[in-house]
Amino acid sequence: MRLDVVDGIRGHMMVGMMSAHLFIQQSVGTIYIPHHHTILGLWDAEFFFLIAGFLVGWMFRHKLTTPEKRHRFLLKRLKKILQYYVLSALPFIVAATFAIMEPADGTPVERFFWALIGVLTFTDGGFFSEILVFYFWCFLIVLAIVYLCGTDFRRILGIGAAFYLLSGLFTGGGLFGLGQEAIQGFDLTAWIFHFLISLAIGYYFTELDTFAAKVPPRMIYLLVGGTAAMTAVIIRFEPFLTYGEWRGVVDWFRLPHWPSRVELHPLYLFHIFAVSASIYLIMRARPGVLRYPAQVLEAYFKWTVLRTVGQYSIQMFTIHCYIVAAVMMTAEVYDIAPGAFSLLGTALVIAFLFGPYLVLRLRDRLGQPQPGGRPGQDGPKGRSTGSA
Repeated sequence: MRLDVVDGIRGHMMVGMMSAHLFIQQSVGTIYIPHHHTILGLWDAEFFFLIAGFLVGWMFRHKLTTPEKRHRFLLKRLKKILQYYVLSALPFIVAATFAIMEPADGTPVERFFWALIGVLTFTDGGFFSEILVFYFWCFLIVLAIVYLCGTDFRRILGIGAAFYLLSGLFTGGGLFGLGQEAIQGFDLTAWIFHFLISLAIGYYFTELDTFAAKVPPRMIYLLVGGTAAMTAVIIRFEPFLTYGEWRGVVDWFRLPHWPSRVELHPLYLFHIFAVSASIYLIMRARPGVLRYPAQVLEAYFKWTVLRTVGQYSIQMFTIHCYIVAAVMMTAEVYDIAPGAFSLLGTALVIAFLFGPYLVLRLRDRLGQPQPGGRPGQDGPKGRSTGSA
């Protein structure tokens, strides 16, 4: 697998997130037909952190080769994430100000003030804009860790593992209990380990890719088969915690207060990387009959329409927040039948997928330059690293 599919993978995840956040809000089962959760048992946010960490690690090794360059890059990225976080939170501020989603005390001016304070202090938010809070904290903590440890990944992963273990001692409160609203259900300390592992994978990707080239087909079949079996068990039984409720066939492995984001449990974290490694090896080695799904995946992830969404992922995330907010507020005011909602959601997802590509094509026709170039011009070997 070549790095030019990364934008396509990120585009796929962005469209998947848009679909999930639209349909799940109204409990419409249409989402489960095309979404990869149906066959992988995984959602989208976990893969976004994996991809972001991977790209940052790759750039640390090949482009940001000095501490000064790394610090400058991370500070620039923090500024960009913060800007888009505030922008993506505007629908929440509007909804809170006018009490659209739920009754609220106080005047509109008072509600606006407290909503704004909540957004700026990372303690309140809605319509999924809070996902960017985790990116912000991850990049901020990586900045501090890189400043202290450089690229000594034994120390970096040791710090990440310590954060991860400590995350089991605090429930739904983010970084050691800070942020009871925006962070609720997403224990930040658990995400950091996920991000740092991906950072290490990106940093050592050249060595890992060389090793992958020597893996015998039998081992690839064994990994893919084992991952498929584990996925089937996870989808069927949903072991451990599922969004706030204990559900498990194995009770001895859970921590007393595991975060309610089930995908950050050790089993699920291992599952994320096992699925990612399986897909990578299928596309990298293409052994035997696996060459056919590899060809399909490569063609799909190289699809220009999908890659365009991935190249502008942080912008598309912000647009997704606005669309989801508009739909949720409309559904709060008007009673939308499930069939009509399915049609509306499907139309919005299709527009979300093709919109960026069509806008760029229109710019081409009008002769206007595109910001950042076409997908694939910025990144490694002429491939985009987009919004890592």
